[in-house]
Amino acid sequence: SDADSWDTQHARFLREAREMARLIHEGEDAAIASQFRDAVARMAKDEPPFADYPNAIGFTDVENMRVWQPPMTEFYREFAYIYQHYPDAYFILNTRDKAAWLKSRLNHKNYVWKYRWFLKTWSREAIVAQWSTDWDAHHAAVEAFFADKPGRLCVYNIETDKPSKLAAFLAPSYAI
Repeated sequence: SDADSWDTQHARFLREAREMARLIHEGEDAAIASQFRDAVARMAKDEPPFADYPNAIGFTDVENMRVWQPPMTEFYREFAYIYQHYPDAYFILNTRDKAAWLKSRLNHKNYVWKYRWFLKTWSREAIVAQWSTDWDAHHAAVEAFFADKPGRLCVYNIETDKPSKLAAFLAPSYAI
């Protein structure tokens, strides 16, 4: 099959060798930031964002909040762009009570500090207000975008939904 061809295996080998060299040379944090820069560059050229991961079956969160390794990126916001290149992908919007989500973010190590840098404000209240606004806007945008794409989005409440909901959602392609 084409997946076993010499060209396919060689391309995979080169991709994995470049990634290993990047990890060794730059260190893990810098390598991750470099991957984000590559994805952002691909987006500017309207190329598939996850081209370096042809065998991957999932991505979660997809954010780079390392202020010392720009760009700071919340790539999960690019769901429409990701869908454009991967229309058969499954999208899961994890959700929960917004107040609990805000509290969780406040408890993430250095998150407030990083967002001070990202949002260019020292006000904790302004950061929380922005997060609240972003939460509302992101949920609304995701649900509106996928409204006419049946079977592509699962809104999963991490506090109340059972894993069987995810299993049923993924069942057309995966036996879980």
